Amino acid sequence: MKLESNNNQRIVNHLAKQSVKGNRMSNFFILFTIALSVSLITFMALFTMGVRKSYERKVEHMQHVIYYDVTKEQLGNLAKDEQVSCVAKMKTGPSIEVEDYILSFQYMEESRKELEMLKLSEGKMPQKEDETAVPKSYLKRIGKPEKLGTKLSFTFLDGTTETFTVTGFLKEQGKSKVYSVVLSEQYAENGSQLSQVPYTALVRIHNAKQYNQTGFLNEIRDLASKYGIERKQVNENNAFLKTLSGDPNALQQTVMVIVIGIGILFVSVLVIYSVFYLSSAFYDWHDKKADPENDSKRRNFAQYAWNSNWSFIRGSSGVLGTKGWMGLEEHHCDRHRCHDC
Repeated sequence: MKLESNNNQRIVNHLAKQSVKGNRMSNFFILFTIALSVSLITFMALFTMGVRKSYERKVEHMQHVIYYDVTKEQLGNLAKDEQVSCVAKMKTGPSIEVEDYILSFQYMEESRKELEMLKLSEGKMPQKEDETAVPKSYLKRIGKPEKLGTKLSFTFLDGTTETFTVTGFLKEQGKSKVYSVVLSEQYAENGSQLSQVPYTALVRIHNAKQYNQTGFLNEIRDLASKYGIERKQVNENNAFLKTLSGDPNALQQTVMVIVIGIGILFVSVLVIYSVFYLSSAFYDWHDKKADPENDSKRRNFAQYAWNSNWSFIRGSSGVLGTKGWMGLEEHHCDRHRCHDC
């Protein structure tokens, strides 16, 4: 007897084809469930990556760290340091509340390629002590001509009044009740409202993305200590910090995505199993109702398949010449009376 004579591959293939043709609806739901689960998992992975990329683009031209209350000498030392790629300086003066809006006086450098500070929509940055740049919407609010060269007078908290000429309009991002009044570097050095205010340094670090969070924090603090800047004067950019490796929140988000993905897979398996089970139960009920003999025929075929496979295993055992191969013992019986054959 040849071992190949017990090969049921044709019967199995025939049953598989019949199952696909007869269970189209259940197969459709199974495929739909698989496609839906894969789509959800893919969406979650892409969404997580998209949020991270968006964060990285947001901080691409922002400062990495701010050093408060620094001197001109410290600014010069920071600019010369090989670990620093860019330094911008600014001063923040008094804020004055007028009716239902606020005027914020400050000196700030214009944006550059590496570091985004402020941008002008029209005109130029103030150069002289009596020049300023303001949002065009501020002129509209106070009823002044919305054009360059307009004269503006401000009364400060100490009671002094000073007049400035508008040389540029600041680029605006949405409506706000706080209007920035940008003054010149000359005014920052000599003006009554800013000359006594210390500088703030906005700094970008060379190859900052290569650090993890701990390494980056150590780097900017060591840099501050190197030039006599105290720890309380150091303010790291938390938005940039979150883009570096070692963020516990990023790890939690990753774990959450994995757990949700496993949950989706588990639910998908349950749905597929339920569809398969209900479909099988329905067809069993339908077959019994349509043809009572069909059920017994199916059971007879299952018994035939089992006996055929059992004979194949026993034949294999004989070929190998081992009675106890895979735990099977040689068995002699009356085939008409023994239920094991």
